Amino acid sequence: MNILNGFLVAVVILVAIVLIVLILMQPSKGGGLGSAFGGMGESVFGAQVMSHLSKMTVVLIAAFFVLTLVLAIIGSHLKSND
Repeated sequence: MNILNGFLVAVVILVAIVLIVLILMQPSKGGGLGSAFGGMGESVFGAQVMSHLSKMTVVLIAAFFVLTLVLAIIGSHLKSND
């Protein structure tokens, strides 16, 4: 169980880092970090960049919540076995 717990923690950290990057790439009403590079994201990924970024963000948020719930369940089982 410790190997699974360590693997899940690593995956949660990786998902969190990717989420941070995705959220910072999305332009806010004030322009955001995406406009700091002169709209580079739109020219690289095409016109549908916001819909793709939004979909990826929603999927990663769902994965983050599921993984943290699984970690909480595993952590409670590990504490009860000690």
